[in-house]
Amino acid sequence: MTPPPTDKAPQRVLHLYFAKQGGSQCALINFAKAFGRRGLEQRFFIRPNASLREEIAPLGPIYEQKYHPFALSSFWAHRRVRQECHSWGPDAIIAWRRGSAARLFPAGPGKMLRVKRLAYGPTHLRHFGTTDVIVAQTPAMADQCRQLGWRKPCITISNFVRPGSPQPIPRSSLGTPADAFLVCGVGRFEPHK
Repeated sequence: MTPPPTDKAPQRVLHLYFAKQGGSQCALINFAKAFGRRGLEQRFFIRPNASLREEIAPLGPIYEQKYHPFALSSFWAHRRVRQECHSWGPDAIIAWRRGSAARLFPAGPGKMLRVKRLAYGPTHLRHFGTTDVIVAQTPAMADQCRQLGWRKPCITISNFVRPGSPQPIPRSSLGTPADAFLVCGVGRFEPHK
């Protein structure tokens, strides 16, 4: 199955983001700001009290919704997303990070492109039945999807690095000898990392 045909670039994007703070949140903020600069209309479903609220608030309406696939809240999330898709008519809907959020995609044919953005490689594809396109962070994640049987489009777009101004610190402040060879990595301390 290929993505629904479109005769124009998407003009309305609905984002689904129910994860906690992290790299996917930064990627969503960066994508949403870039979409905003291009004049796209956007709406957002996020978990209550999400820390990204302030940064995306100028970009479009925000709907706070609890979502967990095995909780009663999933019924209300399905209903609210379906209502929004029916009344607003987005050209694309993007589920960020949490694999099960792709379950909220409306089924059936239509003009809406349903995109699942992966934060890490999946172990199965059972939540992606109504997904048209997978966007993976790395080529290895895309390969993993194909090995699991994914036959639709799967592209790679890495998280964008935010510009910063690193400031050098004296090695002595960390108890590191001045002539020691250093290797540095940046990331959150998470079990899967």
